[in-house]
Amino acid sequence: TSTRISTSPTRSSKKRPDGPPTVSSPLTPSRTSAPGRFSSRAVLGVDPGSLTTGFAFIVENGSSLSVIDFGEISPVAKAPLPQRLLAIHDALEQKILIRHPSCIALEALFVAKGLQSMMKLVYAKGVVLLLAARHNLTVFEYPALTVKKSVVGYGQAEKRQVQFMVRQIL
Repeated sequence: TSTRISTSPTRSSKKRPDGPPTVSSPLTPSRTSAPGRFSSRAVLGVDPGSLTTGFAFIVENGSSLSVIDFGEISPVAKAPLPQRLLAIHDALEQKILIRHPSCIALEALFVAKGLQSMMKLVYAKGVVLLLAARHNLTVFEYPALTVKKSVVGYGQAEKRQVQFMVRQIL
């Protein structure tokens, strides 16, 4: 089975300082790095799903934010769930190994349409949590309403409104 991974054009990335930073939120000021080291930090944002998992890497450098990579991972829809989860795992792990994020921002789960949908979402989120543990990444969870309100100013904003505002901000 094949997995479709669509991503943005990649830009050059700089490695983060060695060792995991201590953070209280994904975009708080980073610790002082060794002399001559690049002191930016990458945050991996993930919107998990068993059919499509969205991701974005945002780098903080001083007071500016930049998107260095984004896209979606879409396993073969008719593949069995374990294979879809493995495809999501492998694709996200590859991105983590390339981009070296310092933490992961993840949408807190909400009540899905039905139990089956909710369970598949939980499994996909479990894959992301496993990757975070394996790579010693701190996980920050944010309710969708909070994210929408902080980005758009309205907690019930539609996905396209959020996408538009994120493009404007970054």
